[in-house]
Amino acid sequence: MANEIKNVQLQFRCNANWEAMPETEGGRQCDKCQKKVHDFTNSKAEEFERILAENNYNICGRFKLEQLAPPSLPLWKKWLSAAMVLIGFNWFASKAHAQNVKATSVKDTTRSSSKATVSSTLNGTSSGKFPDGIFGSFEILPKPPANFQDFLDKNLDKKKALTPGRLVLTFVIETDGSLSDIHAIGKYQDEGAVNEAIRIFKLSPKWTPGQILDKVVRVQYTVPIFFN
Repeated sequence: MANEIKNVQLQFRCNANWEAMPETEGGRQCDKCQKKVHDFTNSKAEEFERILAENNYNICGRFKLEQLAPPSLPLWKKWLSAAMVLIGFNWFASKAHAQNVKATSVKDTTRSSSKATVSSTLNGTSSGKFPDGIFGSFEILPKPPANFQDFLDKNLDKKKALTPGRLVLTFVIETDGSLSDIHAIGKYQDEGAVNEAIRIFKLSPKWTPGQILDKVVRVQYTVPIFFN
C-alpha cells in the first residue's frame, strides 16, 4: 500500500530485549543507549517522516520484517568506507527490527545544494523536505563508476609519494555524480601522495549518487588509499 513504511535498510543488528524496556509515549526507553526507541510496526510512512524531521534525522525505531528492504552488500563496500551509521536491533520474539538512522547535515562553504524532498521509497508521494546540505547517512549508498579500481590502478602514480602510508581522502558526491571538495584528512599528509590522489579523483568518471527516501542528495564520502 502507498502509505505503508517499506524498504527500510539496516546495516547492523544487536540483540536487545524490547520487552524489558520501560514503556514511554510512542515506544520504549532503551537504558543501554539512553535513547527512545520509536515503535513503527503499526505506523504509516507520514508519521515516520514526521518523527525523522522532528528529531533531526537521528532516531532509533522498531520495524516489522515486511517493512525492511532485502539486504545488499556490494563487493565495492569491502574497500570503500561509507559515511553512514545505521544500527539495527533484532527482535527474535516479535520478528520486528529497530534502526538507528542518523542523517547529519554538514555546512558547505563552497556552494549551496538543492533541497531533497521526502517521497516514494516510503509512500510514493512528496510530503516534506530535508534541510539544505550534505548528508552523512542515507538509504541508498553512492557507488563508484564501473571498473573504478582499474581506473585507479591505471592512473594513480603511487611513486609520487615521498613516504609510504595510508591516505584518507574525503569528498562530496554531488547529485549529478561529480566529485567536489576533495581533500585529505588524518595523520598521513605526504604532499606528493595528497596532490596525486586529489588530481586523480578530480578526473574520476561520475559516480552513482546516494539517495535518502528515494531522493538524490549530496553525500560526503571517505576513501582509504594505500601508497606503498
